Amino acid sequence: MWHWDQGHLAFFQFEALRRISVAVRKHDFLTISRDLAEAETGLDFPAPKTHTLWRQYSRVLKLCLLVSKAEGRAQATSVAAAFSKPGAITCDDFFHFLVRSFTEPSPALNGWDPDAEFRFPLLFALKYLLTKRTMGCDPASIDELIGAYRVTGFAGGEGPDQFISAIDQGDAYEAQGRGAPTKTRRQARESLLVMAQISYLHVEGPGPTISVSLDKADAGDICCFSAFLARWPQFSLEPK
Repeated sequence: MWHWDQGHLAFFQFEALRRISVAVRKHDFLTISRDLAEAETGLDFPAPKTHTLWRQYSRVLKLCLLVSKAEGRAQATSVAAAFSKPGAITCDDFFHFLVRSFTEPSPALNGWDPDAEFRFPLLFALKYLLTKRTMGCDPASIDELIGAYRVTGFAGGEGPDQFISAIDQGDAYEAQGRGAPTKTRRQARESLLVMAQISYLHVEGPGPTISVSLDKADAGDICCFSAFLARWPQFSLEPK
């Protein structure tokens, strides 16, 4: 399974992240006060009085690769530098970048192991959705995506033929997804809702399901990730 920062979905919205990026370039979020953060971003940062802003929200910043903790400071990365410039990157630019950057395990969360065999759960989920679209299949529920990731063991870098061979077990995957541990199921769900800000993804119904509003040919082209990957912005995580 994969993990995420549960309960902070509002802070993963594109405009919220842009405002936070502006603030992390000006202030050290290890020491910033809540009043100053709220004044700088226009966002509310609710937290227990016993928690600093960094303790409560650092996972958001680190999952989105906006800060790098170095020399005792939370230093803004070049991702934050690009994000903070109006019009420099689009919503699709950023979330495609996040999809191919987010790993399990993640250095932003507990359980980080630099020697682990990394998997890319959001990349897996996006390729699974695009493959279903190329085959004219129904949209995938979030539980189906979670279950497919659990059952297939795919890392996310597999080719189209491998994804095509994995698509025909949707009902079994959905059952596996519903059977996942509650905490990790919720966290995976929230990460998928973050990913669904990509313009051609649409969340529907109470389930919910995620659909792809591309024609089959375009979905297939994106799923192959050849020329498409080259168009994604290349960021460095070095402080800027």
